[in-house]
Amino acid sequence: SEIEACTDGYRAELEQLDRDITAVLASIPGDRRVLVTNHDSLAYFADRYDLTVIGTVIPSMSTVAETDAAALAELTAIIDEHDVPAIFSGELESSADAEALAGRLGVAIVPIPTDSLTTGGDASTYVDLMRSNATTIAAALSAP
Repeated sequence: SEIEACTDGYRAELEQLDRDITAVLASIPGDRRVLVTNHDSLAYFADRYDLTVIGTVIPSMSTVAETDAAALAELTAIIDEHDVPAIFSGELESSADAEALAGRLGVAIVPIPTDSLTTGGDASTYVDLMRSNATTIAAALSAP
């Protein structure tokens, strides 16, 4: 049927996406396969592609959650210890705490779409969003 054909086609597209993401992320050196995020929004992605979320600025999926000074101090130590080059922040998230932390530590804030698709650009479909995020993450973590 037409529905089965569409389903099979999309399944094949997702399987190719999975292979592509694995290949793109293979460029990240073993000691750099760590993520620090603004919100806890990449846990499933990290688990699937052999990355480790070692810290979050706001350790919650909730956009109304807040961090505290002790948690930020602990995260600062983790970022220093692992020589983390970037903090990944969802494009729609408030990132004031992340920006302040990144500024103090000299690491980049790398915005990536995590909350919703867009009407154009690199996040207009799920497949585009995932491919774009993988490329952005690989570039940020592989940078010298």
